[in-house]
This record gives sequence, C-alpha cells and structure tokens, in this order.
Amino acid sequence: MNKKLLLLFLALLSLNVSAQDKKKIYRWVDKDGNVHYSDEPRKGAVELKMKEVPTVNMTPPVPLKDIQSPIEEQTQPFAGYTSAHIVSPAADGVIRNNAQTVIVELAIEPALGNGHRIRIFIDGKPIKETNQTSGIKLEKMEFGKHTINFVILDHDGRVIFNSESNSFHLLNFINPKRRGK
Repeated sequence: MNKKLLLLFLALLSLNVSAQDKKKIYRWVDKDGNVHYSDEPRKGAVELKMKEVPTVNMTPPVPLKDIQSPIEEQTQPFAGYTSAHIVSPAADGVIRNNAQTVIVELAIEPALGNGHRIRIFIDGKPIKETNQTSGIKLEKMEFGKHTINFVILDHDGRVIFNSESNSFHLLNFINPKRRGK
C-alpha cells in the first residue's frame, strides 16, 4: 500500500474517532502481503498507537472574555516571527467530510515564543485559544463556506501578529450539495 494512501486512510479514520469513544486500530498483513486495517482485533494484528489531537466542539463557540476584533488589537506586525500562516485548511480548499470535522494546522517560524499563545477565529468568531500549531480538531462545523484566521497573543494578551484569512468549503462527502444541518 502506498505511503500517501496509508496516511490519507489514517487521517480519515482519525476524524471519526472522538475523545469520548476512542477506538483502537489494528494492522495486519495477509498471506499475499496486503496490509489491512480494522477497529476489531484479530490473530496476528498489531494495535497502532494513534496520536490524539485537541478537539473543539463548534456548537456553541467557546466563549472568550474581552474579545475584540483581531485587527483592532494588533500592536506590532511580526514580533520576531519570520513566517506565520495557515497550512490547513488550504486557501480556497474543499474538505469533504460527513463527520463535520476540520483539522487546523499552522506554520509559525521560529517556534511560538515563551508565553505566546494562538487564538483561532472561524467566520470572525473566536473558537479556540491554544499554544499548539498543528492537529487542532474542530468538530460539528456546519457545511458550507468558512473563513479562518488566527492571531498570536503575547503574555499580556495583546495581539502581536494577525494572520491573513483563508476561505474553505466543508462539504458532505456523499452529497456535495448538502449544506446546513
């Protein structure tokens, strides 16, 4: 099985596993050398260790105190960061996912500074504050078009960087025209 296909399979599989009902995944090779994966154990199967990613339930949004528009808060452009952008979801990208989940990955160079944290916005609303840059799982997103951006906050909660916004579409895998609930 090619490595990209394996990674895609594991990524899709992990989207359906929530923290409340974490499942075990097993891998085995049949007599013809074909690799198989399942959530049920079987003779000769090896349990895979899955990295758990933070999850954000999108309904209702996480309330954050004293939120202002990220543009109004910005105090200085980069504060030592040479690069900071949204890796995933890709700009103008399409995500087909019946589980209504989106994995957010950010790229920040150099690494996030001591005492700095990230505040993520979906459709202009704050939904998560974290010090992680990848594997942030957003759940129960509505189907349709969304925008995402983030700000980097210093230890006093002041915005020191404001990212550009990415637009993306979350579509139902079986029926791409399905929008809403």
